Amino acid sequence: MTYSSLIELVSVRAKKTALAFIFALFGLALVSDPLLAGGANVFPGAPPVVTSAYFSLPANPAPGSSVGTITATVSPTSWSLSGAGSQYFVITVGSKGWGVVTVGASSPPSGSYNLIATATNKWGSGSGTLGITVAAPAINGACGPANGQSLSSAPTTGLCSAGTASSVSGSGPWTWTCAGSGGGTTASCSASLQSSSGSPPSYSAATWKNYPQDPNYFPTVLWLQDLRTTIPGYSSFLAAMKGTGMNTLLDLNGYTGGLWWPSSFGVDNTGFFAQIAAAGVYLIPQVNSATNLPSCIGGCIGNLSPNNTDVNSVASYQALIANTGLKSTIIGYVMADEPQTGSCTQWPMSGIPTEVAIFKSYDSTRPFFLNSGDYVFNSGWCPGTLNADFMAAMPIGSMDSYPLINPWTTYNAAGTGTPVDSLWIQGWSVAQMVSQRPAGAPFWAFVETGSDALGFGGSGNGFTCNTSTNTCTNGSWTIYQRAPANLVNAEVWMSIINGAAGIEYFCEDTTASFAYCMGQGGSVGALAAQANVTYINSNLKSFAQVLNSPTVGRCTMNTGMAYANYTTSCSNGILTITTGTSTVPASALVKSYSGATYLIAQPDRNGSAAFTFTLTGLAGKTAKVVYDSNSRYDSANTSLGSTFTLNSAAQFTDKFAANGDNYQVKIYQIQ
Repeated sequence: MTYSSLIELVSVRAKKTALAFIFALFGLALVSDPLLAGGANVFPGAPPVVTSAYFSLPANPAPGSSVGTITATVSPTSWSLSGAGSQYFVITVGSKGWGVVTVGASSPPSGSYNLIATATNKWGSGSGTLGITVAAPAINGACGPANGQSLSSAPTTGLCSAGTASSVSGSGPWTWTCAGSGGGTTASCSASLQSSSGSPPSYSAATWKNYPQDPNYFPTVLWLQDLRTTIPGYSSFLAAMKGTGMNTLLDLNGYTGGLWWPSSFGVDNTGFFAQIAAAGVYLIPQVNSATNLPSCIGGCIGNLSPNNTDVNSVASYQALIANTGLKSTIIGYVMADEPQTGSCTQWPMSGIPTEVAIFKSYDSTRPFFLNSGDYVFNSGWCPGTLNADFMAAMPIGSMDSYPLINPWTTYNAAGTGTPVDSLWIQGWSVAQMVSQRPAGAPFWAFVETGSDALGFGGSGNGFTCNTSTNTCTNGSWTIYQRAPANLVNAEVWMSIINGAAGIEYFCEDTTASFAYCMGQGGSVGALAAQANVTYINSNLKSFAQVLNSPTVGRCTMNTGMAYANYTTSCSNGILTITTGTSTVPASALVKSYSGATYLIAQPDRNGSAAFTFTLTGLAGKTAKVVYDSNSRYDSANTSLGSTFTLNSAAQFTDKFAANGDNYQVKIYQIQ
């Protein structure tokens, strides 16, 4: 072969430079110059060499999904795999001679596979080891049949339907977790302490025909107000109630024969009842469950012997209704407040279930109501099952805690920060008491309003308060003197997320007596509190039908009373949440309404985090932020109107409190 014919051959067949093939003629190669696929121009004696490669697959990979790439130092014309497990994998040849390993016709079981990848061309073949690891399947923890039950002793079976159960101990109520594996989530589970009288009855609002059945009614409640109070900018106290979005009066301060009203059997002595009815406000008056009503002031002792003849009896209110024809105004009866006071014996607590049964025999068309102190955080208060029996017996349950300004509750919580981070207590307490309630029975929660709650955390309780900094301090312990507006809002939504079906406002302040949060006195603080509760109530009214719709998921990462008692994920119903910040847990509630799903979520500690929400069955749907508390309290950083597409795993991720508005609340509409 002549030199010129060699040049012609190179020009036609390989499109390479003459210099390269001159090198080849003498057994040399330009190793930096890759050769084209096909094998016709591969040097004699230079078979392909497969590069060893190691890939990992997720659990249960789908057939056809990509694993990774393997390469050869020179281009192959064919590829093959050998070794155990090769039936699960194939190699796809790329245009440049590189192979893509894919899952075959069926998914491989989890484990490690050591395969031999071989590349072949006309001059020979080369092999390399290919290590493929299929991860163990991720298993999410899931609560077992013991979750949500009312039990007489700690559960030992049925704790988890999936995952590993934590230990369960104590006298109840009980909580435990079901830890997932392989990267799966952990579920939070609970069981309530059963009433000693047996399984509690089931209740719902529909049980009482003279209780509002309107889906637009979400209780926004004021306690023990005097309708003669003057509110700046309003013609009457009831006009102020309507203007601020308050729709229910719990108890009534009549100042006739004592605090309570009426003072004559079946008679509207003050004209209050007619005024309330005309305003379209609901009333829950106090009945004679305690000694010396209506003249006792500052707390009354339950006498366990209600009658139907006193001026404050059920019969008296029914006579009043008959005399006026305004039966829709009175929607229930309150039996007094905090029966645990006095070491649980003055009432005594043990007789409350029987007392409730007597009252129900007087009127079964309206519920009875009795508020409780926060026995979850305040030393348990009553021994044995007294708290659980009481909570199970009440047709409408309730509690007050005031976690931002309560010196005892905040101390028991042992939180961090200045003022101490203690708002999360509200959610945990509500959740625990709701777990002791009959299925479907309404539970309401008192919240702070920006008042000092009649000096609850003030100097009289060992604290020195500084109005300019809005703090009260006792040594190294600092709490709020009055709850900030954004945290009042957060406390309302935290209560709802954890199971409250009504919100009661503790309005009282030492500077304006009982109606501070309504603007009484006209001070800057009072008017700010009024504006804030008006804003909150307007949102509760807007979302009332959503809040009254079926719950399809609710969970909290809180697991106990200590500040550090929380996990990084939780699951219930269609909902699973995980946090991207281990020190900031979350809680959320999911409602189904009018063809859409609504997710209400917030952090459960003072801090920022990204939360990932999984909503089973909603893959591909769009989540739109239809409420963001930042719109009110940090308007420069609102995400209102933002949208998120739920991925194939029905997940989306969003950031909370990224700009300092801690305990930020968001509501998503998903459809």
